[in-house]
Parts: sequence; structure tokens; C-alpha cells
Amino acid sequence: SDVLVYVKPEYRGSRAFIMMVKGYVAWARSRGAKLIFLNQTTGIHPDATSHLYQRLGFQPCGNNHCMEVG
Repeated sequence: SDVLVYVKPEYRGSRAFIMMVKGYVAWARSRGAKLIFLNQTTGIHPDATSHLYQRLGFQPCGNNHCMEVG
């Protein structure tokens, strides 16, 4: 599972994210992973993020939920 994917502002809108995800998938496969996850927990453009993940071959799997308590 990913912990964080960060694209520097000057590379946003480029293929940087796609290249990182493809590298992540190749790395996971090379180590025998059977299932890999990409998460989206920021709440920033969740529908667009989900659409992009699906275009890259990932399928929705559950939901993220949070509660501010402080």
C-alpha cells in the first residue's frame, strides 16, 4: 500500500504521477505482491482521483472515512 504520493507543483499536470504509479506497480510485481493499493485520504478531488486510479487499472475497494475530534 502507498503511504504518500507527492508531485512537486512544477510537475503537476505532467506524466510524473503516472510514471510513479507505473514504477510502483512494477516494483510490487517484482517482489511477488498479489494485491496492491493506492489510497486517497486528503479529500481533494476524490472523484477525479478515483477516475485516474481506475484509468491506471485499479478498482475501487472500500472507502476512507475520517472524523475530526479536536
